Amino acid sequence: MKKKLQADNTLQEVRDRQFFVKPSEKRRLAKKAGKNRWLKKQREMDAEWGFSKKRMY
Repeated sequence: MKKKLQADNTLQEVRDRQFFVKPSEKRRLAKKAGKNRWLKKQREMDAEWGFSKKRMY
Protein backbone atom coordinates (compact mmCIF):
# COMPACT_ATOMS: atom_id res chain seq x y z
CA MET A 1 0.00 0.00 0.00
CA LYS A 2 2.85 2.39 0.82
CA LYS A 3 4.28 2.13 -2.71
CA LYS A 4 0.87 2.80 -4.25
CA LEU A 5 0.43 5.91 -2.09
CA GLN A 6 3.88 7.13 -3.09
CA ALA A 7 3.23 6.42 -6.76
CA ASP A 8 0.16 8.66 -6.98
CA ASN A 9 1.59 11.22 -4.51
CA THR A 10 -1.39 10.96 -2.14
CA LEU A 11 0.64 10.87 1.05
CA GLN A 12 2.65 13.96 0.09
CA GLU A 13 -0.55 15.87 -0.67
CA VAL A 14 -1.97 15.01 2.76
CA ARG A 15 1.22 16.26 4.40
CA ASP A 16 1.14 19.46 2.35
CA ARG A 17 -2.48 20.21 3.26
CA GLN A 18 -2.00 19.54 6.96
CA PHE A 19 -1.23 23.21 7.63
CA PHE A 20 -2.11 26.40 5.82
CA VAL A 21 0.76 27.87 3.82
CA LYS A 22 0.57 31.52 2.84
CA PRO A 23 0.80 32.30 -0.89
CA SER A 24 4.04 34.21 -0.37
CA GLU A 25 5.52 31.18 1.39
CA LYS A 26 4.43 28.94 -1.51
CA ARG A 27 6.15 31.25 -3.99
CA ARG A 28 9.30 31.37 -1.88
CA LEU A 29 9.46 27.58 -1.59
CA ALA A 30 8.78 27.12 -5.31
CA LYS A 31 11.54 29.59 -6.16
CA LYS A 32 13.94 27.83 -3.79
CA ALA A 33 13.11 24.43 -5.31
CA GLY A 34 13.66 25.79 -8.81
CA LYS A 35 17.01 27.23 -7.82
CA ASN A 36 18.07 23.91 -6.30
CA ARG A 37 17.00 22.04 -9.47
CA TRP A 38 19.01 24.45 -11.60
CA LEU A 39 22.12 24.18 -9.41
CA LYS A 40 21.90 20.38 -9.51
CA LYS A 41 21.60 20.45 -13.29
CA GLN A 42 24.58 22.81 -13.50
CA ARG A 43 26.70 20.48 -11.34
CA GLU A 44 25.80 17.51 -13.54
CA MET A 45 26.57 19.44 -16.73
CA ASP A 46 29.89 20.70 -15.33
CA ALA A 47 30.87 17.15 -14.38
CA GLU A 48 29.90 15.92 -17.84
CA TRP A 49 31.96 18.58 -19.61
CA GLY A 50 34.88 18.28 -17.22
CA PHE A 51 34.64 21.67 -15.55
CA SER A 52 35.56 21.80 -11.92
CA LYS A 53 35.95 24.44 -9.27
CA LYS A 54 39.43 23.41 -8.20
CA ARG A 55 41.43 26.15 -6.57
CA MET A 56 44.58 26.95 -8.51
CA TYR A 57 46.70 28.42 -5.73
